[in-house]
Amino acid sequence: MRKGQTKNTNYEYEKLESEFLASDMTLRQLAKLRGVPYGTLYDHARKGKWEERRKKRQKKRIAKRIEREEQNQDQAWESLQNTIRFALMDQWKKLLSHNEMHLSAIASLTKATKDAREMGVFGVTLQGQKTEKELAILEQQITAADSLTDTEIKINGGGDYGA
Repeated sequence: MRKGQTKNTNYEYEKLESEFLASDMTLRQLAKLRGVPYGTLYDHARKGKWEERRKKRQKKRIAKRIEREEQNQDQAWESLQNTIRFALMDQWKKLLSHNEMHLSAIASLTKATKDAREMGVFGVTLQGQKTEKELAILEQQITAADSLTDTEIKINGGGDYGA
């Protein structure tokens, strides 16, 4: 420093504090970046408990991120359930609408339906009420198909029965 010059000690500590809290920078890095003596910055940070406050903020951000991720997973699971549910219902409707049924198709669809039920796919979800009504209608159709008297249902034994 030249003779007659005064040292600049008027630092904007509020801005430095905000920058420190929002970043992953160390105090040394921030001091170097902003041209503030490390010791001076360290004293202000210690008195203001910047480190502790930054750790609290980071924990809150992590907790929010985890919560969002859990919500995304729940939504993805619900979407998958709906996809499986509607695909199975469509397959049953197609199978029941044909006069000719293959044992292998019935066996495969029955197994897929059982597996889906065990996974909880037929539980109540956001569209649960609508789905419950559709399932009730499908069940009526299956019952009606079982008691058909004026239409003959042919069952062909083609295909692999072990699958």
